[in-house]
Amino acid sequence: MIDRSSLLALAVAVAGCGGAPAVTADAGVDPGALIAVTVESQVGVLLEDLPAALRDRAATEALARPESFWIERARQQLSATRLRLGYRRYYSALSGEFKGQLPLPPREQWTFTLAPGGAKRTTVDGHDVVATAYTMKGTLLSDTESVINSEPALFEAGGVWDEPFSLPVDPDLLFQRIGYACEREAADEPHGVDGENALVYYDDLCQAKGNGLTNCHHTTPTWPVSCKEALTATIGRVDVQLHFERLPWTSTVADKVRMAATAMEPDLEVAADHLAINRVVYRYIPPDSCTIVEGCVKGSGWRRLLQFEATLKNVGRKPLHIGAVDSSAFNAHNIYEFSACHKHYHFRFYGDFRFGAGVMGDKRAFCILSTNRYLNNESTPLTVPYDSCSFQGIGPGWGDDYFAGIECQWIDVTDLDTAAGEVKAPLAFTSNPDQFLCEGTPVLDGDGKQMFEPTAFKSDSGKPIDRPLCTYTPGWDKNNAGTVDATVPKRGGGLVTAACTRGQIGPRRDCGFALQKTFDCTAGAQLKVSCTVGDGANPQLVRMCETSAVLGTAIPCTYSERLAATLVGKDPVEVGFVCPPVRGAKEPGGQWALFAAAAFEADSAQGVNCVVK
Repeated sequence: MIDRSSLLALAVAVAGCGGAPAVTADAGVDPGALIAVTVESQVGVLLEDLPAALRDRAATEALARPESFWIERARQQLSATRLRLGYRRYYSALSGEFKGQLPLPPREQWTFTLAPGGAKRTTVDGHDVVATAYTMKGTLLSDTESVINSEPALFEAGGVWDEPFSLPVDPDLLFQRIGYACEREAADEPHGVDGENALVYYDDLCQAKGNGLTNCHHTTPTWPVSCKEALTATIGRVDVQLHFERLPWTSTVADKVRMAATAMEPDLEVAADHLAINRVVYRYIPPDSCTIVEGCVKGSGWRRLLQFEATLKNVGRKPLHIGAVDSSAFNAHNIYEFSACHKHYHFRFYGDFRFGAGVMGDKRAFCILSTNRYLNNESTPLTVPYDSCSFQGIGPGWGDDYFAGIECQWIDVTDLDTAAGEVKAPLAFTSNPDQFLCEGTPVLDGDGKQMFEPTAFKSDSGKPIDRPLCTYTPGWDKNNAGTVDATVPKRGGGLVTAACTRGQIGPRRDCGFALQKTFDCTAGAQLKVSCTVGDGANPQLVRMCETSAVLGTAIPCTYSERLAATLVGKDPVEVGFVCPPVRGAKEPGGQWALFAAAAFEADSAQGVNCVVK
């Protein structure tokens, strides 16, 4: 799921575009449409998070990375195009056009060619980087009719279209480096953006201030600089064109790129591999948080949360249709309920999630949308109408994504006993457990309206909930469950203390740290701390974080939630920060924790000596 409530606001900002009639193309004799996609760009590793004396070594390590490293980084960079391509009709409406989605081919079919000679040390916008040029190619296979609704320039063979984007030359640590400058936030879904999922919310058209589509920000009414300005000033900006070209129809090419549907009717498939994107984080939950009101956590205060990504794919040839929620029979039968806290509708029967044998959480979807095109075939259109919270469903071959980091996209594992060590257990997702989404043919009355049956379920306000009648396809639920093994470390462990997996460098990274020591201080007092490492020791990253009296542990904070962070060597480095204040009767503050990590992966961790001055 991508920033749904914010995108509902975008729909209002460009009111009328959603009602634009679809253009019907003459399908001709071709059974489908083929569109070649080419992207030429460069991607790199920014060296400037390290002091000048250490950059040569960082550059040497980056230059030694294998091709697979650079290809994965290129994939990261291109994933930043997803939001604008998926919600393209709202942007095109600003210029009076009514174009639909224009997705890239499925990721499995992206092929990369790196520049001859490999990566080189260079500068981008004056920034010191190790970078390589690359070309990505892929081919879209779709029906013929949706092409003209997506991009009229591609209606006939030989037609071309270039979609412009400005991307960070180094796509990693984006949020840590430029904050919300390029992030399209949701007004009523706080904490959705973090250092791990920032590319999901990436919008290169974000301005420092503005209205409608240009006003991306809710953390503050305005942001100091626009996205493009922030990229140029802080990371290095790469301006690219996503090149789309309509190909003549050939069955040979179509057969090569086809990813076929597996059912005639709508059929939901849990993407088990997406569950593997999971992490343990710590968050302080205020007593008045919506997450408490809606049962997403078991209490206020510091909570330990197992976040994970959940994706449902419609692998059928027909849409799973809900339609306009306000006027929908689903709403009239209380399947949807308006949340006074979050200010949007909730659908409570999306799925069940479980970690191990006893830790369980349910998923309240607040929009069922088509956020990504997963299949590549003649029954999977390029455009679907389900791209706002006001009109919901999952198109054929499309999927609905809930990304790790979204509010309530977690299981609260605060009370899980890890005193004896980490707990490894299955993380399981079962979709549509109570059969409120029709994976088959809806049962209609004589007037063609959806029929319902009573259930024992009650809404939060006590109203009876009816279930839509459906003639389910045999074996409809065979792909409705997915499981991966996940690990919850001992208290005090999580994302920040886990090993680095993407070649992250510098003090902004959120991996590879270990707790060294805790210090008492006067709650709310200004502190000055001087840190060094011993003679001959490797340079170390240090991070100062809060502690929790209730959990009895230091909180492994991310860079964005730090008290302070820096890199230290043999010469003393001084940092200033405020001693953690009182958070409540059970969290008196007055203590901070020192976490440290080797500045370079190949080095060993060293003891850091910090003294409060």
